[in-house]
Amino acid sequence: MTDAALLEHLAALEHDQWVSYVRHLFEIDPTFPRRAKWEALCVPYDQLSEDEKEKAREWARHVLALLRGPPRLLTDEE
Repeated sequence: MTDAALLEHLAALEHDQWVSYVRHLFEIDPTFPRRAKWEALCVPYDQLSEDEKEKAREWARHVLALLRGPPRLLTDEE
């Protein structure tokens, strides 16, 4: 698997985890303030806009960094 493919797989997983978390929030608080905005993003990864996919890729890059070396914090510049 190429690095780009791995990044996309991890980003899709990150998005799936976020969707699960958000749905749980909605169950706890049906009046959650960001519900309308976030509900629109609770779609499969491949249906997201490129901007939204990039947000998931950012978290996937954190995972890759941890897998490839000793734990460290990533900065906004990375």
